[in-house]
Amino acid sequence: MNRIFAGAILTMAMAISADLAAQATGTVSSGSGGGTTAGAGTGTSGEEKVTPMYDSPAGTHYEPKWNYDPHVMENVPVPYPYLREGDVKFRRRVWRVVDLRQKMNRDLTWPGNPLTKIVYDMALEGKIRPYMSDSLKSWYTPEDVKKVGAYEVVTQIQDWMYPDDEFATKDTAFWVNPDFEKIQKFQIMEDWIFDYKHSVFKPRIIAIAPMLKFKSTSGQDLGEFPMFWLKMDDLRPTFVKTEVFNRYNDAMRITVDDFFNNLRVFDSYVVRHSNQFNRYISDMPEFKDDGIMALLESDRIKNELFVFEQDLWEY
Repeated sequence: MNRIFAGAILTMAMAISADLAAQATGTVSSGSGGGTTAGAGTGTSGEEKVTPMYDSPAGTHYEPKWNYDPHVMENVPVPYPYLREGDVKFRRRVWRVVDLRQKMNRDLTWPGNPLTKIVYDMALEGKIRPYMSDSLKSWYTPEDVKKVGAYEVVTQIQDWMYPDDEFATKDTAFWVNPDFEKIQKFQIMEDWIFDYKHSVFKPRIIAIAPMLKFKSTSGQDLGEFPMFWLKMDDLRPTFVKTEVFNRYNDAMRITVDDFFNNLRVFDSYVVRHSNQFNRYISDMPEFKDDGIMALLESDRIKNELFVFEQDLWEY
């Protein structure tokens, strides 16, 4: 019985091999009759030319690319759970700084999709409303955004009235626009909310602002301040379709919306919390000239929120 089964398999294999060999030489088997039909090389009309297997185009194969995943471009932001104002039993507003030079935040500087360019271009093109301050009441026009962070440079050029006199010059001024690659920090304004109905204590990012080192007309550094503020609700439709590099797994793509809102995998430090003086930590008299004490105050505020969360429930 085994010999019969083995013989049948051998016969089928020989038939398949013969058929493949016939296709490679330009002839096609006619079926059970055993005859052959000549290929197009014989000049017979009405016959199809059989393309040899070794001349056929290469088939699809795996090739990793860094292009957009088409499914990511179809994403829509998931709305926040409905929150009734009466269910908010605790709220604390906190301002944080996300330094792009930190290891955990380097993914936002991915050359394939830098966050600084995305945010800056949206404000310049008028796709989103940039606000002047974190009060989110007054806003800039796209023309005004071009002047934010720009500084004036005065130089001398040839006087067009005396083109032959090389010493005839006049002063002219032009504006130098900021380079988005020089943006190294973002400031985040968020609310820590205790939802009594769902019994959760979670943050909700309200707005985000790129920070830039401003210069005076003479070129002197004035310090680092937010350029403009952008509402997170306005940014989410774009963030949810914008990929960010995932250093843990190339097969799993995450978006900027996941990076900030869902997974919160960024590193930051607190620079301000709601207080009666409306001041940053570095502007308070006890921390103004002491950077170490300012960092300790930042950690104290974060630990205060952590302790409050732990004291909400009994175990």
